[in-house]
Amino acid sequence: MIDLHSHSVFSDGEFTPNELLKKAEQLKLDYFSITDHNNCFAYEDIENTIFSGKLIKGVELVTSFEKHIIEVLGYGVEIQKINEWSKQNAKKELEYAKSIYDILFMIFEKEGIFYTKQNNVKDKIPSQDPTGWIKQYIYEDLLKYDKNQEIIGKEILSTYSAFNKKGLNNPNSILFIHEYTRFPTLQEVVELIHNSNGLCFLAHLYQYNANNHIEFLNKIVKGVKLDGIETYHSSFSREQIEEINEYADKLNLYKCGGSDYHGKLKPGINLGLDLQISNELIKPWISKIKI
Repeated sequence: MIDLHSHSVFSDGEFTPNELLKKAEQLKLDYFSITDHNNCFAYEDIENTIFSGKLIKGVELVTSFEKHIIEVLGYGVEIQKINEWSKQNAKKELEYAKSIYDILFMIFEKEGIFYTKQNNVKDKIPSQDPTGWIKQYIYEDLLKYDKNQEIIGKEILSTYSAFNKKGLNNPNSILFIHEYTRFPTLQEVVELIHNSNGLCFLAHLYQYNANNHIEFLNKIVKGVKLDGIETYHSSFSREQIEEINEYADKLNLYKCGGSDYHGKLKPGINLGLDLQISNELIKPWISKIKI
């Protein structure tokens, strides 16, 4: 059984890399990957004796395509190259996190959204995943006020993931902040993964704000050289899983899958994925990367 999509404290996950490895060991996973957002720092903090299965070095890079924010999973990447790229972007990321705070609170004032005024919040933003930290901080603060459910929408505030995808990154939401402008293009990210000797897979297709996901996927596949697609994900319905697997088969694209486990940030999602993904899924490509 495999789980090739999880997050540690080095992005927006609850657990340390070693704690994740212990969980993977308890589940007796054969293949496992920690795919933190925009960095591979987890792999500099790992005890190799914890997990007896195969650990695939992975990353989830956030990018933009036609004004959409999408994510690409990289497997078998050289962690030093990814981390050097991550460090180069760290200062810019911190400044962006501070700007998000200002932009959102201007929106809150305009729309009559309730929030807690604290003058020193921007001084508390950590250098590690600053944008994720400030967005999560703001999301949790909005939940304190019941009236925000009516103003913003219950669906948008239902989960942190919905707050991001259906709120901040949705042009039809009052919380839309044009966040796609801060990210590198899809082409740049695919090249980064390939130059790091990794394989790149489009992550969780059905989470994107597209009217027709297959048409959107067709544009992506025509625009860049993807190696594969994430065909199993905790948010997919069985119909979606069947559709995306058929698509990958038709275009001879590799497949991957995982839970997208974060811990408490995404309650109800279990490591290992309830679908129990077979090792056979990655058999066509696992020998092509360095483990």
